[in-house]
Amino acid sequence: MHGEQRREQILDSGTRLFAKKGYQETSISDVCKDLKIGRGTLYQYFGDKESLFHAALKRYAERISKFMKPFREIPIAPPRDEAGIVRLMTLRLELIFQTIMDDRDACGIVFKEAMAKNAKAEAIVHQIRESFLQLMIRDLEDGKRQGMLDLDDPRFVAEFLLGGLLHVASTRLIDTERPADPRALAEDTARLVVGAVYHRPAAG
Repeated sequence: MHGEQRREQILDSGTRLFAKKGYQETSISDVCKDLKIGRGTLYQYFGDKESLFHAALKRYAERISKFMKPFREIPIAPPRDEAGIVRLMTLRLELIFQTIMDDRDACGIVFKEAMAKNAKAEAIVHQIRESFLQLMIRDLEDGKRQGMLDLDDPRFVAEFLLGGLLHVASTRLIDTERPADPRALAEDTARLVVGAVYHRPAAG
C-alpha cells in the first residue's frame, strides 16, 4: 500500500473510532488493532493520538471549505424573488448536508467533542463555525443591500440561523439511525429561513 493510501486508511480508522468512543477513550492501540498494523507503521504518519485527531478534524474542515463561497460567487443566475433565494439556499444546504452524510463520523467528532469542550478540537471547531458564520453574514448583507431581505442585524440573524442549522444536522443526520434525505431537509430548511427574513412589499 502506498504511503498516501496508508495515511488515509489510518485517518479513516481514527475518525471512525473517535466518533464512536470519543477522544479520551480512543487509544493508538485501538487504531492499530482495527487496521491490524503495528505501532511503528502508524507512527510513520502520526506522532501521537493528538496529531491523528487533529489531522482527522483538519481533513473534514478542508472538505467543508469548498462550500465557503458567497452566493454572488456561485456560477448560477442571481435570485430575483423569494423562490429564487429558496432555490439558491437549497442548493448550498444540500451540498453541506450531503457532505455531512458522506462523512458522518468526522462530523460526529466535531459535534461531540465541541459539546464536550475538548480543547484539542476547539480551534478547528471554531474555524469551521466561524467560516459558516462569516459566509452567512455576507449572504445576508448582500440580500439586505439588494432590498430582498428584511433584517436589522445580519450577524445576530446569522448566529441564530447557524445554531438552528447545527441542531438540525445533529438531530436529523448524525445522531439518528434513519437520517433524513439531504435534498428534502435542505429544501424544508431553506423555505423556513427565507420565509422568516424575505422582504415582502406592503400590500396596496
